Amino acid sequence: KQWYQRRVRGRKAIRIGVPSRRTTLSDRSIAKEQSHIRTELSRISLRLSHLSRDMKHLKRLSGNEKRTTTSSTTAKYRNLDEILNQLHIKEHKDVFVREKIGKDDFLQLTKSDLKELGLPLGIRKRILAFVRSKR
Repeated sequence: KQWYQRRVRGRKAIRIGVPSRRTTLSDRSIAKEQSHIRTELSRISLRLSHLSRDMKHLKRLSGNEKRTTTSSTTAKYRNLDEILNQLHIKEHKDVFVREKIGKDDFLQLTKSDLKELGLPLGIRKRILAFVRSKR
């Protein structure tokens, strides 16, 4: 017989016999090889089922994350007035109207932009916290 080894789970190795043309395998050695093959197939099958389950879980998580981000940013607030109402700064609406800042522009405002608009510190902090939560 010619022998070769195949690694299974790190250090553990299974010896599988490859019969030469002159020898024949006994029933006992055939049964032993079949048992090894069945064991290996069941391990592979179990691992595949775990991977499949993990992939489904990851797809479901990534799909939900995309939906919540989109819905919270665009669907919840139809216009800048609604955002300003929630932040309780509707009295500063004229600043945003004068500078022609819409909802999408509002969500991209930076600290320096708000300072340039001349808004008080408390209002700037409130707006920055809101913008950070929506990114």
